Amino acid sequence: MTEREQQINRGLHALDDAHRLGRIARDEYRLRRRHLLAPLNDETYETVRDTVRRAAPAHATQKQKQANGRTSDRSARPGLYEPRAGSGWRHLALSVCVLGALGVGVGLLFWLMLRT
Repeated sequence: MTEREQQINRGLHALDDAHRLGRIARDEYRLRRRHLLAPLNDETYETVRDTVRRAAPAHATQKQKQANGRTSDRSARPGLYEPRAGSGWRHLALSVCVLGALGVGVGLLFWLMLRT
């Protein structure tokens, strides 16, 4: 944690104590908190804005995909669902449970209808 972040953290602790003990109202607490956190957000914004964006070489992304265990090109199409390993068994077990519960419910309904 940088010195600036430590100063902000100490200020937030003091502000929290003052609010918790009832020395300042909620609106005043929120205003002071916003002022304390504003420089931190400005620094983050400047860092994000000033970063250099370069395209990664094609061989680097292929190596990363292989290292992550992904060999298909699904990452090039964002928004598609990528199932986790072993999720097929979970879906099958859930389907069997749901169908079993429905079967028991239908059986119970017929049993109650025939009894009366």
